[in-house]
Amino acid sequence: MEKTKVKFLENLLYEEEDTDALLRAIESIDDVDVLFVYAYHYNWDDGFNVPQQILQNPYCDLSTALLIFDLADGDKKMWNEIVWGEGSITGDSIHFAEHKEFMLNLYTDLMDEKFKEPSIDYSLCSNCSEARINWIREKRPNVPEVFIEGVRGKVLVLPSI
Repeated sequence: MEKTKVKFLENLLYEEEDTDALLRAIESIDDVDVLFVYAYHYNWDDGFNVPQQILQNPYCDLSTALLIFDLADGDKKMWNEIVWGEGSITGDSIHFAEHKEFMLNLYTDLMDEKFKEPSIDYSLCSNCSEARINWIREKRPNVPEVFIEGVRGKVLVLPSI
């Protein structure tokens, strides 16, 4: 990734304190790689506004959406069949409600194929053993293949930021 893009990302991640300015900056990003890298490095303690803005960006592709789903613990829902609303995820009730709404909306958008074709190689199961993948397919037959097989595209080397 070009140094100017890395510097731009560093500024957004670590120096921009104005939430509105940050959201406007994310809205203006017109580079799939930059969105993916920003999502990868995002601090989830800062809430769901920024990931939501990334997902609404027209340059957000399926790779980035799957990454966000994974980083927001969507894989735990898929593999362990967490039932939203039964208190399976701990945390304060406001955060839980936001997380639940965010994840359900993202899952719906993924199933509705809202995101453009992937350009970056990504899989939630990239570190899964063959035995784990077989277990998922056997025990969780309703898990859509995109969550198991992932998507193919270029291999993006993630910069240290």
